[in-house]
Amino acid sequence: MRKCLLALCLVCGLAGAAPAQVGSGTIFGTVSDSQGGVLPGVTVSLKSTDRTATFVTDHTGQYRFLALPPGMYSLTFDLTGFQSISRQQVEVRVGQNVDLAIRMVVAAVQETVTVTGESPIIDARQMGTATNFTQDELSRIPTSRDPWALLRTVPGVCVDRVNIAGNETGQQTQYTAKGVPGTQSTWTLDGVVITDMAATGASPSYFDYDAFDEIQISTAGNDIRQPTGGVGLNLVVKRGSNQLRGGLKGFYTGDSLEATNIPDELAATGVTPETADHNEDIMEWGGDAGFPIVKDRLWFWGSYVEQDIRLFRRQVNGIDRTVLKTINAKANWQATPKDMISFLWFNGDKEKYGRGTGFAGIEARTATWNQGGFFGDSWPKGLWKIQNDRAWNARYFVSLKYAYYNTGFTLDPIGGLDTNAGQSARLGQSYGSYFGFYYRRPQHTINVDNDYFLSGFGGDHNLKFGFGFRQVDSSFNGVAPGNMIFAFDDPGPFTYAVLYREANSLDRARYANFYVGDTMTRDRLTLDLGVRYDRQWGAALPTQTRGNLAFPNIVPGLDFAGYDLPFTWNNFSPRVGMTYALDAERRTILRASFSMAPGQLQSAFVGFASRRTCATTSSPKHSAATAST
Repeated sequence: MRKCLLALCLVCGLAGAAPAQVGSGTIFGTVSDSQGGVLPGVTVSLKSTDRTATFVTDHTGQYRFLALPPGMYSLTFDLTGFQSISRQQVEVRVGQNVDLAIRMVVAAVQETVTVTGESPIIDARQMGTATNFTQDELSRIPTSRDPWALLRTVPGVCVDRVNIAGNETGQQTQYTAKGVPGTQSTWTLDGVVITDMAATGASPSYFDYDAFDEIQISTAGNDIRQPTGGVGLNLVVKRGSNQLRGGLKGFYTGDSLEATNIPDELAATGVTPETADHNEDIMEWGGDAGFPIVKDRLWFWGSYVEQDIRLFRRQVNGIDRTVLKTINAKANWQATPKDMISFLWFNGDKEKYGRGTGFAGIEARTATWNQGGFFGDSWPKGLWKIQNDRAWNARYFVSLKYAYYNTGFTLDPIGGLDTNAGQSARLGQSYGSYFGFYYRRPQHTINVDNDYFLSGFGGDHNLKFGFGFRQVDSSFNGVAPGNMIFAFDDPGPFTYAVLYREANSLDRARYANFYVGDTMTRDRLTLDLGVRYDRQWGAALPTQTRGNLAFPNIVPGLDFAGYDLPFTWNNFSPRVGMTYALDAERRTILRASFSMAPGQLQSAFVGFASRRTCATTSSPKHSAATAST
């Protein structure tokens, strides 16, 4: 029932940030004079290819720039009577807090000192562990070009398979990290949780590998905005800038480029390189473009990619073909000096031809599936998100997000729903057609995240508070082929038939959360204290099902009235962390964190009783079938 994940980690040295659901970083610091006295009133100007902002240091000499997308920035510090300082090539990564302390000296004449150097590589404000993959790393390091291939490279993550040269492309990998199962993972796209709650921990889509500015994978000490203690996969989509950029791409590999390694034991049974599992052809092509619509105010970036994956599978004695089509469109608008508004549209469509069912050792082609997207009558397909990041003043920042994700898929039998079907366990073979399955999983998400800064009470404080709401529907329709009678041939003297009715279910799961936390810094010490409240509940909505077509009097249709889930999960989760710099240069950091997190309520679990009622069959092992509920 209720499952709590408890993580206690004590890490010395270079631990990365772990703020899943945060698609940006922060530059902050204190400006002081040559004697160490703080300097209020310094004008700090920030600039990148798509962003300009200014901040005037407060009475403590502090400045800060929040919600910065990953990339390179330059900062200029100006104060009358002092040398101006220009700091170039300041890199910001997802979830990173870049602490730049600046010292200004009195100048007899007006001059500017330009400093170019690496950003601090240790973030003293982050408590957890994570691995960040920048766009440069994603494009240059040879992998199988999907997020699951990256998981294999993250310390502490164990995967159930290895994608070799694309032989698992278009399929999701099962994984676990630091004792936490993959069902407790969270997938976040541009700050919006998109985790498939009908298959908790899974992604609802596949992606264009080159569409990301950065991918961050956290494994412990997760930010208070992440609901679980599992792996957090944070995908940040590229954006347009003042520079016109774009390109076309193409990749290919296939059987002619690969060696064969058939073991002698298989070769002795007649297996050849042509009949063994192998990559037949894998192709990817597409392009992207980014440009300013209005310089310094409005930018656009978009991409389209298609992957055609053709694998020979011995189980179906034919080509297993998967086509992935991915669209991204993103606009950023500096609406006012205080408001950055962004819009994202993403759609990842998967088409698979000849997908095996896994219910027979040898499957007739007609008894396999064609898979495609299923979106119902609503529009648009895929995910769309609108977000407003507003800096009310120097101390208060708020981020508002709303997203709707229209997603789903079908498994259509190649033999069609008008063809009868059967299986022989004695021969390990299937015949005729197979069941058709149809899934829709739309999601609505709202998030309000606030940051407030103040000094006093023993140090500097970053108060974080906010709430979120998410509603996930999961509908399922299962239809037996032909006359809804399925024939079985088992070892032994008997064959038998099973009568099926249509299966219909519509489950609705809701997730609400509130959180409050404080990151307090004092000299070398940083304390992070917070508590998160999660409420998870749901309902099985009314549905109707058709009875068996051949024997509706034996297995009739059902009218399910629905019900509210008879329980609600309520959890308070503490998040506590500490870092301490062992030296004044902050090159060695001692970290410790403690957190608890609830398990994720699976939407399928909400409707467990409805599926037991609406679903299917009776299967006595003799020639006559009787009804059951």
